[in-house]
Amino acid sequence: MVKNKDGIVKSIIRAWPYLVPYKLKLAIIIAGTILFALIRLIDPYLYKKLVDEVLVGGVSGEINMNTALWGAVKICSLILFLRIGTSLIFSFYSYLSLEIVSLVEAKMFRSSLSHLQSLDMSFHNSKNSGEILSRVDRGIDSLTRILHENIAKFFLPGIVNIVCLIVWITYQNKYLALASVFFIPLHIYFSLKKAGPIYANQSKINKLYEKAYHRAYEGINNIGAVISFNAAEHELALFDKDSQAALKLKLAIAKWWRILGFSASFFEVLGRISVIILGTYLVAKKMTTVGEIVMFLAYTSMIYQPLLDMITTYLMMQIELSKAKRFTDLMDIKPRLREAPDPIKLSRVKKGIKFRGVSFRYEDFEIPESIENSDDAYSETSKLDGDKAEQILEDMDLFIPAGSKVAFVGPTGSGKSTMANLIHRYYDSTAGTITIDGVDLRNIDSRCLHELITVVPQHALLFSRTIKENIAYGRENATDEEIVNAAKIANAHEFITKKPKGYDTLIGEKGVRLSGGEQQRISIARAVLQNASVIIMDEATSHLDSLSESLVQEALWKLIEGKTAIIIAHRLSTIVSADMIVVLNKGGIVDHGTSQELLGRCELYQELYKKQFEMPTEPPV
Repeated sequence: MVKNKDGIVKSIIRAWPYLVPYKLKLAIIIAGTILFALIRLIDPYLYKKLVDEVLVGGVSGEINMNTALWGAVKICSLILFLRIGTSLIFSFYSYLSLEIVSLVEAKMFRSSLSHLQSLDMSFHNSKNSGEILSRVDRGIDSLTRILHENIAKFFLPGIVNIVCLIVWITYQNKYLALASVFFIPLHIYFSLKKAGPIYANQSKINKLYEKAYHRAYEGINNIGAVISFNAAEHELALFDKDSQAALKLKLAIAKWWRILGFSASFFEVLGRISVIILGTYLVAKKMTTVGEIVMFLAYTSMIYQPLLDMITTYLMMQIELSKAKRFTDLMDIKPRLREAPDPIKLSRVKKGIKFRGVSFRYEDFEIPESIENSDDAYSETSKLDGDKAEQILEDMDLFIPAGSKVAFVGPTGSGKSTMANLIHRYYDSTAGTITIDGVDLRNIDSRCLHELITVVPQHALLFSRTIKENIAYGRENATDEEIVNAAKIANAHEFITKKPKGYDTLIGEKGVRLSGGEQQRISIARAVLQNASVIIMDEATSHLDSLSESLVQEALWKLIEGKTAIIIAHRLSTIVSADMIVVLNKGGIVDHGTSQELLGRCELYQELYKKQFEMPTEPPV
């Protein structure tokens, strides 16, 4: 049997909140479906009247030719009128269904983006962007197909048609009705019994396509490396490998579709033969008429055709459900970062930021089974044993006074960026608390917290939009004057005005049309415009040349003037004037103080200082 039998119901339940606003239109669709089915019942009945009262009467001489012709014209006109009516009804409720599904699709996509934004950085850092987009796109498309193409267009009309037909033909002649439907149970059993491989193979195809989608995304995203290393053929070979595997599975599915199509025709023919044989006997016994046999032959086709459509639709739904399930499982991942019931709003940092007994490690993420077994990076990196997960920070205490300039230094992997990420609440600490002015970060309104803190990262986070839009990101209502002023403070105005379109210049994906220094100055201008109380600078100048570094460094000092600044840097020259330098190693604080104080007592800081300045570790006079 087909797996995931309750998946259709789950999909409807999943989509129901999006359908609620359109209850009236849904009721019209259901009413139209029932009316469509009832009108279709009349067609074969009119054929019976045509044969028994017009054709047989005309041939036997019971009625004259003119009366027979006039009777035929009236019946055929009524058939034409009903056919036009059913076409109009079908077109109307199909249009309504498409309209609802289009609106639902947009709402689902927005909801999925909102959900993905609510997941913390441990999810996004361990999940492939291409695979996520593939899962969302294909999943929403599948859910809407299930609602419109499968349920509204075929499944619901099919059920209504078959129920109405069986009731009606039983009322007309119970013996011929039994002959018509006798092979239906066998048809259903055979179809569903043989359909198992379709769902299983489609699930494998989905995974292959997601993998291919991710590889294509990476190949385009890293096109420079592909060209530099002559790896174009290698990337295409990887794509071909997945495509060939998917093709074999598709051909296997196509084989089962052919078998199911043949079986449907076979059982329909058996039903028609049963009606003819039994009908011949009943005509001989004068228990029925030739017209009634013609009517039942039409009704038999009308039963088996929607039944075939329903079975085909059900199997197609299994294919769509295998894609939809991977999307719904993604949507079922519960966000770790929860908003407090009554969040506190802070406007500025007045006292400072305090770490008290803070520890952090990357813990298990609750992953649905289909994602856990998805053969991708997330299944390998996110399902960590809580006891074996690497401890990043351990039992850390620190106070950062408001308005001070504090630098974090230490070897790679010592926990510098993790501390900054915890302050910005990209993650929650696994033990201890971090407070701002005595308020736990978890109790601060998340929007308010992100307005309090601005990050200038190592690599500028830019969008494929205009310079103006990138600077104003997060402050979309900023005036042109405010944007230009921010750019001037960030030493960006001069190079922006030299661009052909100035602030309206499109900068390409991730700012690819700008130099590294220009990208960072746009990032700084954005931070200036945010005017946050706390500025986190994470290796903001580490990949810049000397000239760019000088311009960016000058802009950074303008940015942090009068604010609480947390500076992460490998280059000690950029932080020697900080109010406090915190030396980290292996997830703990080794020492903290001014640069001169640390040169006098902290061996690790002395070692870092010596490596960079290549001079004795005695404090300079």
